[in-house]
Amino acid sequence: MCVIYLADGNVCPALESGRTLGSAPTGKNSRRKLESLRHKKRDVRKMPGKTLVLIVLLWALAGPWASAAQNPETAYMIYVSPNGNDRWTGRLAEPARDKSDGPVASLAGARDAIRMLRIKEGPAGLPIRVIIFDGEYAIGETVDFKPADSGTESFPVTFEAAAGAKPVFHGGQAITKWNRSAEVWTANVPGAREGKRRFNQLFVNGVRYTRARQPNRGKLWSRFESVKQTREELTAGFKADDIKPWRSADKVLAVFLRIYDISLFPVESIDPAARALRLKLDPQKPSLAHLNEDRRYFLENSLSFLDEAGEWFLDGNTGTLHVRPLPEHKTGEFRAIAPAVDRLISFDGEPGKPVHHIIFRGLAFKYSEWTLPAEGYYDGHQADYEIGAAIQADYAESLRFENCLFQSLGRYGLWLRRACRNNLVTSCEFSHLAGGGVIVGENRKGIAPAEETFGNTVTLSEVHHCGEVWYGSVGALIGFAGRNRLADNRIHHLPYSGISVGWGWEDKPNPAHHNVVERNRVYEAMLLMSDGAGIYTLGLQPGTIIRNNIIHDVHGRMPGGNGIYLDEGSAEIVVENNLVARVQGTAMVFHMANRNICRNNIFALAALNTYHASGAKDNRAECNIVYFSEGRVLPLRNWSKGAVAMDNNLYYSTTGNGLEFERGASLDPWRKSGQDTHSIAADPMFADPAGGDFSLREDSPAFKLGFKTFEIPAIGAPAGGSRLEK
Repeated sequence: MCVIYLADGNVCPALESGRTLGSAPTGKNSRRKLESLRHKKRDVRKMPGKTLVLIVLLWALAGPWASAAQNPETAYMIYVSPNGNDRWTGRLAEPARDKSDGPVASLAGARDAIRMLRIKEGPAGLPIRVIIFDGEYAIGETVDFKPADSGTESFPVTFEAAAGAKPVFHGGQAITKWNRSAEVWTANVPGAREGKRRFNQLFVNGVRYTRARQPNRGKLWSRFESVKQTREELTAGFKADDIKPWRSADKVLAVFLRIYDISLFPVESIDPAARALRLKLDPQKPSLAHLNEDRRYFLENSLSFLDEAGEWFLDGNTGTLHVRPLPEHKTGEFRAIAPAVDRLISFDGEPGKPVHHIIFRGLAFKYSEWTLPAEGYYDGHQADYEIGAAIQADYAESLRFENCLFQSLGRYGLWLRRACRNNLVTSCEFSHLAGGGVIVGENRKGIAPAEETFGNTVTLSEVHHCGEVWYGSVGALIGFAGRNRLADNRIHHLPYSGISVGWGWEDKPNPAHHNVVERNRVYEAMLLMSDGAGIYTLGLQPGTIIRNNIIHDVHGRMPGGNGIYLDEGSAEIVVENNLVARVQGTAMVFHMANRNICRNNIFALAALNTYHASGAKDNRAECNIVYFSEGRVLPLRNWSKGAVAMDNNLYYSTTGNGLEFERGASLDPWRKSGQDTHSIAADPMFADPAGGDFSLREDSPAFKLGFKTFEIPAIGAPAGGSRLEK
């Protein structure tokens, strides 16, 4: 703060309280403050004339007609500190000596301090900065922001870490007073026995522990011998070597991994003799889809399953928590945290009254919970949309999340849901989440124009090791939303798809259009689930562009780990300048997809096919490089004749066994069918394909076909051993 002294050495009364010029009071408050100055011991009338003129001039500049634009560096300051108190104003960085005032102690306290400040001072005429010192801040209930909490474009409200600080906001509660033994440690959880304190996740020293299960993590039972389903019950016949009995008091859950989503149910009973697992179903709900004999599954939540380090079990009958610590956690600090709050932050705008211009910078959000309805997670949907997010927004505009960490959360990290517009997520990290990273937009039909989400950007961020509970979650998902941008993100180590854009499974107009997915790197995806891709799309999306992305090492079952997958209804999308390498399934899929353009891409080393087209029409694939050592260019079956018009492509098989197109035809017969008339078979001359460098040498024959080079970073050799479950 710049302090101005009078000619006689006294501090200007307008600044005596420590307020900067730009934050001087306005309106009635200005008049009240001016009246108080008249009663100061210093008699202004006795000051020298020049000094008095200076005071009047300074006060005029700081008066109600003085704009903050004249002093853009000034702001109202609110401080948050571990030694704060939410009864204080937050205007002091440290507690006053008499403990009459000081910083606040929580995120909700900072929000409320801003509300009180505005009541006292009137509508904010300057930016409001909330400075948060290093430390951990518990969130005991959802912190909600309303329209009245908003800033403006010129004067935003900013919640930011103090210089060098890494503050953490979390919804967890510590569990202490452990009884330690050689293998299993126990602790009493107050309220658990009465049903007031239950949780579904446990973190020790920041590591997610596994709720006791069989088989243990890393393994799955592969299939049932039979599945019978009625409106009220499902009976699954399991194999003889699978399920072992458990304590009758335990409330065991069955987790089914279907094709691209999961279901999670309380188990009603087990009949070991008949090898029958029974679940109750809600007769008001539709029959379970995609659940048949060929489904993987496991059971969890019994003390009988607690047989491996890193597992835990909470006994609701005794209130006792049982843990088998990991070896590295048996000595030194043992900090166990159980989440207690489902949603950490909610932005609750209203139609015509959005929450807007709030910035979060340099903050960490951790330890939110997920809860299970009494009937279970009945019929999971694609991308596990229904689980929600730890931070969720409706009717929110111009929010910014900068350099924030979303970690160890129970659902998705962030959901910009209904009527969310022009929000920015940049330089953030989403890691070790139960669900996926970011959702933009909704998955419901019939969205009115006033409720549409559009214009949001997620950029320069990293999403990794997510979907740790909800295996069908996606790294970054855009639903029924338009004009959004996913750019320059790194997305990796996920059980399902990396990026998903669009919704609806129909080639019909919807709110998803003109989305841009560019310069993202997606790898080690599809580690557990099926029928997905590095980048996956649904529905009509005019103007949507997928370009300059690097996709590699995509796994999957059936096999279903694809590079770029234009699924049902995908239409009018441009796919260009992408590298797709080392995918277990197909590099480029057109499934019931129409009028899409696929050009100037490199499709290298797909294990199954380069292209797949079924039920598709009016697509084009041109100026692409196809390079493989196994698999085929086109599948033997499920290729819709005329689905994709192909030309000016370069094909090369490293094995020298020739190229196989429709029904095994070689290139010449394929040309006679009217396809690939100007295409060639030649070595594209990559720099080092074995080492993961697919950049082109200057003498590559692809350039003669019109191929235009783009930035192609080396991706390195395959990592191997990345699958999550077997």
